Amino acid sequence: MPGAEQSESVLARHLRVLDAFNMDAAFLTLSQIAARTQLPVSTVHRLIGILEHEKLVERMPDRSYRLGIRLWELASRTPGALGLREIAMPFMQWAHNQVRQHVQLGVMSEYDVLFLERLSARSAVVNATVIGGRIPLPPQAAAMSSSPR
Repeated sequence: MPGAEQSESVLARHLRVLDAFNMDAAFLTLSQIAARTQLPVSTVHRLIGILEHEKLVERMPDRSYRLGIRLWELASRTPGALGLREIAMPFMQWAHNQVRQHVQLGVMSEYDVLFLERLSARSAVVNATVIGGRIPLPPQAAAMSSSPR
């Protein structure tokens, strides 16, 4: 991708770095981030320094990085997500009491679901979803979400 870095905004490059982290890769080294983002290690080093200064990532003692708690703080201020969770909680608790299994609150995107909340029971079946995690929608559901209403 030679030359692509110059046409990409600084914000877009910072977001690429943040997007490198996921549930399966919560801790990454500079070289791993560079490989995942396809950015030069020197660029990743500069971007990570800024993100660390702003507490959006945290450097661990082993020199790996993880997403910073400030991201959760910022996300918690999102009126739509917070309001939705608060409104949905009584209904989720009712459903949880009825089924005694996992009850999840997710927001459908174009091709996936972002999970905002989950109630679980100790005796419930194993559930791999994580708050803040995404799973892809089946093709039929994805087609329905992109169709005009």
